[in-house]
Amino acid sequence: MKKSAESVFQQQIDDAATLDAVDPTVAKLIIESGDGQKDRIGVSKVNLNAAALKPSQTTMVLDKAIGMAIGMISSNKIGGDLGAMISADNHILDGHHRWAATILASGKAGKVGGYQADIGGEDLLKVLNILSKGAFNVRN
Repeated sequence: MKKSAESVFQQQIDDAATLDAVDPTVAKLIIESGDGQKDRIGVSKVNLNAAALKPSQTTMVLDKAIGMAIGMISSNKIGGDLGAMISADNHILDGHHRWAATILASGKAGKVGGYQADIGGEDLLKVLNILSKGAFNVRN
């Protein structure tokens, strides 16, 4: 029995929590199909308290974060724009070391900027993984 394109797409979306699980051919088809208006995700530029954000990755290089914190203190430039995506539930999807350095250098007072999407972290990660492989040909 053949699977419908819709079920293949849904399975790919369900499995897209890791970049390795994304099939680039199916990802490209997902991106090219659908309704360009209905499928939009709202994104806005934000500046938030670093302490209110949550990491989406579980590992960090402590030396790197501490070094960045020392650099921020030395230059008197603490925090700043991560240039990263932030989910509606405040998970950061990039810039983890700069985020941690901001907290180390300033405690709860530090602020970081980024782009906040109107969807939660789990779904945003899947969207970004599908876009990475299907639109930008990122393999790793």
